[in-house]
Amino acid sequence: MAEVVSGSVVARLLAGAWRTAPPPLEVDAEALAEAVPRIVAPGAAALVWRRIAAGPLVADPRLVPLRTAAVSGALANAARLDRFRPLVRELEAAGVVPVLFKGLALAGAYPGPNLRPLGDFDLVVRAADHARAVDVLSRGATEQSLPHEGQFRYAGLSAGMPGAAVDLHGGLPAAYGLAPDSLFGEAVALGVGADVRVLAPRPEHHLRLVAMHMLRHGGWRPLWLVDVAALVETAGPGFDWDEALGRDPLARAWTATAIGLAATLLDCRPPAGVAMPPPAWVVRAVLAEWCDPRAARFLSPAVEFSPGFVRRRLASYWINPVAAAIARGVPPSVSSPRAVQTAHFAASVARAALKAASGRGWRP
Repeated sequence: MAEVVSGSVVARLLAGAWRTAPPPLEVDAEALAEAVPRIVAPGAAALVWRRIAAGPLVADPRLVPLRTAAVSGALANAARLDRFRPLVRELEAAGVVPVLFKGLALAGAYPGPNLRPLGDFDLVVRAADHARAVDVLSRGATEQSLPHEGQFRYAGLSAGMPGAAVDLHGGLPAAYGLAPDSLFGEAVALGVGADVRVLAPRPEHHLRLVAMHMLRHGGWRPLWLVDVAALVETAGPGFDWDEALGRDPLARAWTATAIGLAATLLDCRPPAGVAMPPPAWVVRAVLAEWCDPRAARFLSPAVEFSPGFVRRRLASYWINPVAAAIARGVPPSVSSPRAVQTAHFAASVARAALKAASGRGWRP
Protein backbone atom coordinates (compact mmCIF):
# COMPACT_ATOMS: atom_id res chain seq x y z
CA MET A 1 0.00 0.00 0.00
CA ALA A 2 2.92 2.35 0.67
CA GLU A 3 3.68 2.51 -3.05
CA VAL A 4 0.13 3.52 -3.95
CA VAL A 5 0.10 6.17 -1.22
CA SER A 6 3.35 7.66 -2.53
CA GLY A 7 2.01 7.61 -6.09
CA SER A 8 -1.09 9.42 -4.84
CA VAL A 9 1.12 12.27 -3.61
CA VAL A 10 2.50 12.66 -7.13
CA ALA A 11 -1.07 12.73 -8.44
CA ARG A 12 -2.06 15.48 -6.00
CA LEU A 13 0.96 17.56 -7.00
CA LEU A 14 0.01 17.36 -10.66
CA ALA A 15 -3.78 17.66 -10.34
CA GLY A 16 -4.86 20.66 -12.40
CA ALA A 17 -1.23 21.78 -12.84
CA TRP A 18 -1.76 22.35 -16.59
CA ARG A 19 -4.49 24.95 -16.06
CA THR A 20 -3.98 28.69 -16.40
CA ALA A 21 -4.96 29.00 -12.73
CA PRO A 22 -4.02 25.70 -11.04
CA PRO A 23 -5.76 24.81 -7.78
CA PRO A 24 -4.08 25.47 -4.42
CA LEU A 25 -1.42 22.96 -3.49
CA GLU A 26 -2.74 20.64 -0.77
CA VAL A 27 0.35 18.61 0.09
CA ASP A 28 2.35 19.05 3.29
CA ALA A 29 6.04 19.94 3.16
CA GLU A 30 7.26 16.49 4.22
CA ALA A 31 5.30 14.62 1.55
CA LEU A 32 6.33 17.17 -1.06
CA ALA A 33 10.02 16.87 -0.21
CA GLU A 34 9.80 13.07 -0.38
CA ALA A 35 8.15 13.27 -3.82
CA VAL A 36 10.80 15.55 -5.38
CA PRO A 37 12.76 12.73 -7.11
CA ARG A 38 9.51 11.29 -8.49
CA ILE A 39 8.70 14.68 -10.02
CA VAL A 40 12.15 15.67 -11.32
CA ALA A 41 13.06 12.37 -13.00
CA PRO A 42 10.04 12.15 -15.34
CA GLY A 43 10.13 15.82 -16.34
CA ALA A 44 7.27 17.34 -14.34
CA ALA A 45 9.39 19.76 -12.30
CA ALA A 46 8.27 22.94 -14.11
CA LEU A 47 4.58 22.16 -13.60
CA VAL A 48 4.99 21.52 -9.87
CA TRP A 49 7.43 24.38 -9.26
CA ARG A 50 4.92 26.74 -10.86
CA ARG A 51 2.49 25.86 -8.08
CA ILE A 52 5.11 26.11 -5.33
CA ALA A 53 6.65 29.41 -6.45
CA ALA A 54 3.60 31.42 -5.37
CA GLY A 55 3.29 29.79 -1.94
CA PRO A 56 5.02 29.59 1.45
CA LEU A 57 7.12 26.54 0.53
CA VAL A 58 9.16 28.44 -2.06
CA ALA A 59 12.06 28.90 0.40
CA ASP A 60 12.21 25.28 1.54
CA PRO A 61 15.80 24.12 0.75
CA ARG A 62 14.59 20.57 0.11
CA LEU A 63 12.77 21.85 -2.96
CA VAL A 64 15.81 23.43 -4.62
CA PRO A 65 16.14 20.45 -7.03
CA LEU A 66 12.65 21.26 -8.35
CA ARG A 67 13.55 24.87 -9.09
CA THR A 68 16.88 23.83 -10.61
CA ALA A 69 15.20 21.26 -12.82
CA ALA A 70 12.58 23.78 -13.97
CA VAL A 71 15.24 26.31 -14.99
CA SER A 72 17.56 23.78 -16.62
CA GLY A 73 14.57 22.27 -18.41
CA ALA A 74 13.83 25.60 -20.09
CA LEU A 75 17.45 25.88 -21.27
CA ALA A 76 17.40 22.30 -22.51
CA ASN A 77 14.19 22.94 -24.46
CA ALA A 78 15.79 25.88 -26.27
CA ALA A 79 18.93 23.90 -27.08
CA ARG A 80 17.00 20.90 -28.39
CA LEU A 81 14.74 23.08 -30.50
CA ASP A 82 17.73 24.86 -32.04
CA ARG A 83 19.14 21.46 -33.00
CA PHE A 84 15.80 20.21 -34.33
CA ARG A 85 14.95 23.11 -36.68
CA PRO A 86 17.68 22.40 -39.27
CA LEU A 87 16.63 18.74 -39.35
CA VAL A 88 13.12 19.79 -40.39
CA ARG A 89 14.57 21.95 -43.15
CA GLU A 90 16.73 19.08 -44.41
CA LEU A 91 13.73 16.74 -44.50
CA GLU A 92 11.67 19.30 -46.41
CA ALA A 93 14.51 19.84 -48.89
CA ALA A 94 14.50 16.09 -49.55
CA GLY A 95 10.75 16.14 -50.20
CA VAL A 96 9.86 14.44 -46.89
CA VAL A 97 6.93 15.90 -44.96
CA PRO A 98 6.91 14.64 -41.36
CA VAL A 99 4.11 14.85 -38.81
CA LEU A 100 5.28 15.67 -35.28
CA PHE A 101 3.40 14.27 -32.29
CA LYS A 102 3.83 14.45 -28.49
CA GLY A 103 6.48 16.73 -27.03
CA LEU A 104 6.68 19.99 -28.95
CA ALA A 105 3.31 19.37 -30.60
CA LEU A 106 1.71 19.48 -27.13
CA ALA A 107 3.05 22.93 -26.20
CA GLY A 108 -0.20 24.66 -27.12
CA ALA A 109 -2.15 22.65 -24.54
CA TYR A 110 -0.18 24.30 -21.72
CA PRO A 111 -0.61 27.92 -20.55
CA GLY A 112 3.04 28.92 -20.79
CA PRO A 113 6.34 28.04 -22.44
CA ASN A 114 8.61 25.37 -21.01
CA LEU A 115 6.00 23.86 -18.70
CA ARG A 116 6.34 20.72 -20.78
CA PRO A 117 9.86 19.36 -21.56
CA LEU A 118 10.45 18.51 -25.20
CA GLY A 119 12.26 15.20 -24.84
CA ASP A 120 12.54 13.25 -28.09
CA PHE A 121 11.02 14.56 -31.31
CA ASP A 122 8.61 11.90 -32.58
CA LEU A 123 8.10 12.08 -36.34
CA VAL A 124 5.78 10.03 -38.52
CA VAL A 125 6.44 9.91 -42.27
CA ARG A 126 4.63 8.23 -45.13
CA ALA A 127 5.82 4.70 -45.91
CA ALA A 128 7.04 5.87 -49.32
CA ASP A 129 9.22 8.54 -47.66
CA HIS A 130 10.69 6.39 -44.91
CA ALA A 131 13.95 5.39 -46.64
CA ARG A 132 14.65 9.00 -47.64
CA ALA A 133 13.94 10.19 -44.10
CA VAL A 134 16.38 7.63 -42.68
CA ASP A 135 19.02 8.83 -45.12
CA VAL A 136 18.52 12.49 -44.18
CA LEU A 137 18.41 11.90 -40.45
CA SER A 138 21.50 9.67 -40.53
CA ARG A 139 23.63 12.64 -41.61
CA GLY A 140 25.30 14.12 -38.56
CA ALA A 141 23.76 11.60 -36.17
CA THR A 142 26.00 10.34 -33.37
CA GLU A 143 27.24 6.78 -32.93
CA GLN A 144 24.55 6.25 -30.28
CA SER A 145 21.94 6.32 -33.04
CA LEU A 146 20.13 3.17 -34.18
CA PRO A 147 18.87 4.05 -37.68
CA HIS A 148 17.42 0.57 -38.28
CA GLU A 149 15.20 1.15 -35.24
CA GLY A 150 14.34 4.74 -36.13
CA GLN A 151 16.39 6.28 -33.32
CA PHE A 152 18.64 9.23 -34.16
CA ARG A 153 20.74 11.17 -31.66
CA TYR A 154 22.52 14.47 -32.26
CA ALA A 155 25.14 16.41 -30.33
CA GLY A 156 24.36 19.90 -29.06
CA LEU A 157 25.21 22.92 -31.17
CA SER A 158 27.59 24.19 -28.49
CA ALA A 159 29.66 22.61 -25.74
CA GLY A 160 27.73 21.71 -22.63
CA MET A 161 24.31 22.10 -24.24
CA PRO A 162 21.90 19.20 -24.78
CA GLY A 163 21.55 17.75 -28.23
CA ALA A 164 18.39 16.39 -29.81
CA ALA A 165 16.87 12.99 -30.34
CA VAL A 166 14.50 12.02 -33.14
CA ASP A 167 12.35 8.91 -33.13
CA LEU A 168 11.23 8.16 -36.67
CA HIS A 169 8.03 6.21 -37.25
CA GLY A 170 7.21 4.72 -40.63
CA GLY A 171 4.05 3.32 -39.11
CA LEU A 172 2.08 3.24 -35.89
CA PRO A 173 1.25 0.33 -33.59
CA ALA A 174 -2.05 -1.27 -34.50
CA ALA A 175 -3.25 -0.64 -30.93
CA TYR A 176 -3.54 3.08 -31.74
CA GLY A 177 -6.31 2.43 -34.23
CA LEU A 178 -4.80 5.02 -36.61
CA ALA A 179 -3.40 4.44 -40.08
CA PRO A 180 -0.26 6.57 -40.55
CA ASP A 181 -1.58 8.20 -43.73
CA SER A 182 -4.66 9.40 -41.83
CA LEU A 183 -2.40 11.74 -39.87
CA PHE A 184 -1.47 13.65 -43.01
CA GLY A 185 -4.98 14.27 -44.33
CA GLU A 186 -5.98 16.81 -41.70
CA ALA A 187 -2.70 17.67 -40.02
CA VAL A 188 -2.25 21.25 -38.86
CA ALA A 189 0.86 23.40 -39.28
CA LEU A 190 2.82 24.05 -36.11
CA GLY A 191 5.27 26.95 -36.03
CA VAL A 192 8.53 26.14 -34.27
CA GLY A 193 10.22 29.50 -34.78
CA ALA A 194 12.72 30.90 -37.25
CA ASP A 195 10.29 30.39 -40.16
CA VAL A 196 10.24 26.63 -39.58
CA ARG A 197 6.89 24.86 -39.58
CA VAL A 198 6.10 21.22 -39.08
CA LEU A 199 2.80 19.35 -39.26
CA ALA A 200 1.01 18.06 -36.16
CA PRO A 201 -1.95 15.64 -36.05
CA ARG A 202 -5.46 17.04 -35.85
CA PRO A 203 -6.41 17.42 -32.15
CA GLU A 204 -8.72 14.37 -32.09
CA HIS A 205 -6.05 12.06 -33.45
CA HIS A 206 -3.40 13.62 -31.23
CA LEU A 207 -5.41 12.88 -28.09
CA ARG A 208 -5.70 9.23 -29.06
CA LEU A 209 -2.00 9.01 -29.93
CA VAL A 210 -0.98 10.54 -26.61
CA ALA A 211 -3.39 8.38 -24.61
CA MET A 212 -2.43 5.12 -26.29
CA HIS A 213 1.28 5.90 -26.13
CA MET A 214 0.98 6.52 -22.39
CA LEU A 215 -0.83 3.22 -21.88
CA ARG A 216 1.46 1.27 -24.20
CA HIS A 217 4.35 2.20 -21.92
CA GLY A 218 2.45 1.29 -18.78
CA GLY A 219 1.82 4.89 -17.71
CA TRP A 220 5.24 5.03 -16.01
CA ARG A 221 5.70 8.76 -16.68
CA PRO A 222 3.19 11.01 -14.81
CA LEU A 223 3.68 13.78 -17.36
CA TRP A 224 2.07 11.63 -20.06
CA LEU A 225 -1.21 11.51 -18.14
CA VAL A 226 -0.99 15.27 -17.63
CA ASP A 227 -0.72 15.55 -21.43
CA VAL A 228 -3.97 13.61 -21.75
CA ALA A 229 -5.67 15.88 -19.23
CA ALA A 230 -4.37 19.05 -20.88
CA LEU A 231 -5.55 17.95 -24.33
CA VAL A 232 -8.97 17.03 -22.97
CA GLU A 233 -9.50 20.35 -21.21
CA THR A 234 -8.20 22.50 -24.08
CA ALA A 235 -10.36 20.77 -26.70
CA GLY A 236 -12.32 23.43 -28.57
CA PRO A 237 -16.09 23.55 -29.13
CA GLY A 238 -15.74 21.82 -32.52
CA PHE A 239 -13.76 18.90 -31.11
CA ASP A 240 -15.11 15.57 -32.39
CA TRP A 241 -15.03 13.28 -29.36
CA ASP A 242 -16.31 10.31 -31.31
CA GLU A 243 -13.42 10.65 -33.74
CA ALA A 244 -10.97 11.02 -30.86
CA LEU A 245 -12.07 7.73 -29.31
CA GLY A 246 -11.96 6.05 -32.72
CA ARG A 247 -13.87 3.24 -34.34
CA ASP A 248 -11.67 0.35 -33.29
CA PRO A 249 -13.41 -1.12 -30.19
CA LEU A 250 -10.17 -1.90 -28.36
CA ALA A 251 -8.54 1.49 -28.99
CA ARG A 252 -11.84 3.18 -28.12
CA ALA A 253 -12.10 1.39 -24.77
CA TRP A 254 -8.50 2.12 -23.82
CA THR A 255 -8.61 5.78 -24.93
CA ALA A 256 -11.77 6.32 -22.86
CA THR A 257 -10.03 4.56 -19.95
CA ALA A 258 -7.00 6.87 -20.26
CA ILE A 259 -9.32 9.88 -20.06
CA GLY A 260 -11.05 8.30 -17.07
CA LEU A 261 -7.65 7.74 -15.45
CA ALA A 262 -6.83 11.44 -15.90
CA ALA A 263 -10.17 12.30 -14.29
CA THR A 264 -9.61 9.90 -11.38
CA LEU A 265 -5.99 10.80 -10.59
CA LEU A 266 -5.58 14.37 -11.84
CA ASP A 267 -9.06 15.90 -11.53
CA CYS A 268 -9.36 16.25 -15.30
CA ARG A 269 -12.87 17.37 -16.36
CA PRO A 270 -13.92 15.65 -19.60
CA PRO A 271 -17.37 16.12 -21.12
CA ALA A 272 -20.06 13.72 -19.97
CA GLY A 273 -20.01 10.33 -21.65
CA VAL A 274 -16.41 10.54 -22.87
CA ALA A 275 -14.44 8.93 -20.04
CA MET A 276 -14.59 5.31 -18.94
CA PRO A 277 -13.95 4.75 -15.20
CA PRO A 278 -10.59 2.95 -14.98
CA PRO A 279 -10.57 -0.49 -13.36
CA ALA A 280 -8.89 -0.59 -9.95
CA TRP A 281 -6.01 -2.68 -11.33
CA VAL A 282 -5.17 0.02 -13.87
CA VAL A 283 -5.10 2.72 -11.17
CA ARG A 284 -2.91 0.57 -8.92
CA ALA A 285 -0.47 -0.22 -11.73
CA VAL A 286 -0.01 3.41 -12.73
CA LEU A 287 0.34 4.72 -9.17
CA ALA A 288 2.93 2.02 -8.48
CA GLU A 289 4.92 3.20 -11.51
CA TRP A 290 4.83 6.77 -10.25
CA CYS A 291 6.66 5.69 -7.11
CA ASP A 292 9.71 4.87 -9.23
CA PRO A 293 9.19 6.54 -12.62
CA ARG A 294 11.83 5.31 -15.04
CA ALA A 295 11.86 3.91 -18.52
CA ALA A 296 14.38 1.13 -17.88
CA ARG A 297 11.76 -1.49 -17.08
CA PHE A 298 10.21 -1.01 -20.51
CA LEU A 299 13.40 -1.04 -22.58
CA SER A 300 15.52 -3.98 -23.58
CA PRO A 301 19.03 -3.41 -22.18
CA ALA A 302 21.95 -3.50 -24.58
CA VAL A 303 23.60 -6.86 -25.14
CA GLU A 304 26.63 -7.31 -22.94
CA PHE A 305 28.70 -10.16 -21.64
CA SER A 306 28.27 -10.12 -17.88
CA PRO A 307 26.85 -12.48 -15.25
CA GLY A 308 23.77 -10.31 -14.71
CA PHE A 309 22.84 -9.90 -18.37
CA VAL A 310 20.30 -12.74 -18.59
CA ARG A 311 18.67 -11.70 -15.31
CA ARG A 312 18.29 -8.08 -16.46
CA ARG A 313 17.05 -9.20 -19.86
CA LEU A 314 14.40 -11.42 -18.33
CA ALA A 315 13.38 -8.64 -15.94
CA SER A 316 12.86 -6.29 -18.90
CA TYR A 317 10.27 -8.69 -20.34
CA TRP A 318 8.11 -8.57 -17.18
CA ILE A 319 6.27 -5.34 -18.00
CA ASN A 320 3.44 -3.91 -15.93
CA PRO A 321 -0.11 -5.17 -16.52
CA VAL A 322 -1.28 -2.09 -18.42
CA ALA A 323 1.56 -2.32 -20.94
CA ALA A 324 1.06 -6.08 -21.19
CA ALA A 325 -2.66 -5.71 -21.85
CA ILE A 326 -2.04 -3.23 -24.67
CA ALA A 327 0.66 -5.48 -26.15
CA ARG A 328 -1.61 -8.54 -26.03
CA GLY A 329 -4.66 -6.74 -27.41
CA VAL A 330 -6.66 -7.22 -24.21
CA PRO A 331 -9.39 -4.75 -23.14
CA PRO A 332 -9.32 -2.89 -19.79
CA SER A 333 -12.21 -5.08 -18.59
CA VAL A 334 -9.93 -8.13 -18.40
CA SER A 335 -10.59 -10.11 -15.21
CA SER A 336 -7.03 -11.39 -14.63
CA PRO A 337 -4.33 -8.84 -15.53
CA ARG A 338 -1.67 -11.02 -13.87
CA ALA A 339 -2.44 -13.81 -16.33
CA VAL A 340 -1.98 -11.31 -19.17
CA GLN A 341 1.39 -10.28 -17.75
CA THR A 342 2.47 -13.88 -17.51
CA ALA A 343 1.37 -14.67 -21.07
CA HIS A 344 3.23 -11.64 -22.41
CA PHE A 345 6.37 -12.57 -20.46
CA ALA A 346 6.32 -16.14 -21.79
CA ALA A 347 5.79 -14.96 -25.38
CA SER A 348 8.58 -12.38 -25.10
CA VAL A 349 11.05 -14.88 -23.70
CA ALA A 350 10.15 -17.41 -26.42
CA ARG A 351 10.62 -14.84 -29.21
CA ALA A 352 13.92 -13.65 -27.75
CA ALA A 353 15.20 -17.23 -27.46
CA LEU A 354 14.34 -17.94 -31.10
CA LYS A 355 16.09 -14.77 -32.24
CA ALA A 356 19.15 -15.49 -30.15
CA ALA A 357 19.31 -19.04 -31.49
CA SER A 358 19.12 -17.77 -35.08
CA GLY A 359 21.78 -15.12 -34.47
CA ARG A 360 19.34 -12.22 -34.99
CA GLY A 361 19.80 -10.61 -31.58
CA TRP A 362 17.94 -10.58 -28.30
CA ARG A 363 15.05 -8.20 -28.77
CA PRO A 364 11.60 -9.74 -28.33
